[in-house]
Amino acid sequence: MANTAPYQQVSELMRLLWKLNCGAIITLAVIAHPLLTLYGEKQLEAGHQLLLILLLGQLFLPARILASSIIKLNGNPLHNLYVLLAATSITLIVAWCLKDRYGIIGVATAFSFGFILGALCRVAIIVKTMRVPVAVLLGTHNKPSSIR
Repeated sequence: MANTAPYQQVSELMRLLWKLNCGAIITLAVIAHPLLTLYGEKQLEAGHQLLLILLLGQLFLPARILASSIIKLNGNPLHNLYVLLAATSITLIVAWCLKDRYGIIGVATAFSFGFILGALCRVAIIVKTMRVPVAVLLGTHNKPSSIR
């Protein structure tokens, strides 16, 4: 049986990181509009929609951080580069396609999509090739039972 103590420690840290990340995103989403209205300019108020779209991509930040680190330490570090190149290329293509029809909202959506795509690709790499349980990434990995 594999040693699950490191998985348990990483899972506890991930649980904390997910909570902090979600708390920061919710706080920023709630206070951003009132802060932007203080300036009284319409361009800044329109930026609130952009911020919310970009914050959706940031929800996946903890998974991307852990997956990227695991790939760098235990796998082939070039996989991070390949994912980065692919996600960036797809992001640029999607942004180019959406910019004419949706303007800056389309570009923000493309960049948020690209960030999520890169995070999910890295997660897929560590789950499929390195057999890291998804529960570790989500911070829900339970302690192994003492009963065998």
